Amino acid sequence: MKYTRLFLAFTLFTLLFFTMGSPLSARAAEDPNTVLLKIDNKTGQAVYLNLKGPKSYYQTVAPGITKLDIEKGKYSYTYYACGGYQKGTIEVKKTNTKLILPSCAPSKFGKSGTVKFKVNNKTGQAVYLNLEGPMNYYLSLGPGVTRLEVEKGKYKYTYYACEGYQNGSNEVKKANTTLTLPSCGANTSGKFKTVRIRIDNKTSAAVYLNLKGPTNYYHSLAPGVTKLDVEKGKYSYTYYACGAYQNGKIEVKKTNTKLVLPCCGCSSSGKNKKMMKFTVINDTGGYITLKLTGPQDYSFSLPRGRTVLEVIKGKYKYTAWGCGGSSDSGNIRSGNKLRFICVP
Repeated sequence: MKYTRLFLAFTLFTLLFFTMGSPLSARAAEDPNTVLLKIDNKTGQAVYLNLKGPKSYYQTVAPGITKLDIEKGKYSYTYYACGGYQKGTIEVKKTNTKLILPSCAPSKFGKSGTVKFKVNNKTGQAVYLNLEGPMNYYLSLGPGVTRLEVEKGKYKYTYYACEGYQNGSNEVKKANTTLTLPSCGANTSGKFKTVRIRIDNKTSAAVYLNLKGPTNYYHSLAPGVTKLDVEKGKYSYTYYACGAYQNGKIEVKKTNTKLVLPCCGCSSSGKNKKMMKFTVINDTGGYITLKLTGPQDYSFSLPRGRTVLEVIKGKYKYTAWGCGGSSDSGNIRSGNKLRFICVP
């Protein structure tokens, strides 16, 4: 085993520990001074939480529950949500101590002045929505429907999508009022005729696809099939995958037109090269970036949980980043499992 900023050991699978700025020892994962902190993020958006106490931690916290191993003690914390910086203090004495980041919609008057509110994001991309009204909200929204609680009243909103800033107003009078962010090909006058296309991303990584044609689109695509509404017409497209920029052309004439982003291991003849699979378990509580160098170069942005990656068969060196900027490198072979956790 080696002692660097990260402690690396191979047992049944590979364990990779990210530090937060100090060296690790072999017993760091069992340090009796560390306990599990449960962070319940009810803000409806991802936030960057800064904890200062016996040690400092800087953690990306997605909506919902995030678990973090930290040293016992008193902490002050800050994060940006709901249109401003929020702060507080917490004492962590035992495991499963809970820190709640409250909803952006507490009533100013201590009454139930909030109602359920839905945002239907049809742009096909993640957007940051700014709502200004009885209370101000700054929300990170993925494609599809997001359910929130907001104060009743009139709001002005702005967000960036479809290559420009969009704005408007919306009045929330009752529960389940819906605000729709239209498709980038849509127009309230009905000028544009849109059809649904299917994009099959076989690269094994998330990519940003740029489509240029009658209307321009810029979308983040996860591995697998993504359905988008676009205006009919001829398009050129570019995206970065498999270690280089890829480009091509497509004509969209009818619904269910298919665009395939081929796997990184496909040869020019269309036949697949020999591939291998390995598993990455991300227990850091946030995203990690994993870069592979070998027969083919790869770069992956991986969410929490288990991800199975498929790459061209061979030996690889990897470098990984996470837990506030810590990193380490090593080797990976077919069948290995990499597990990432943050250790103070």
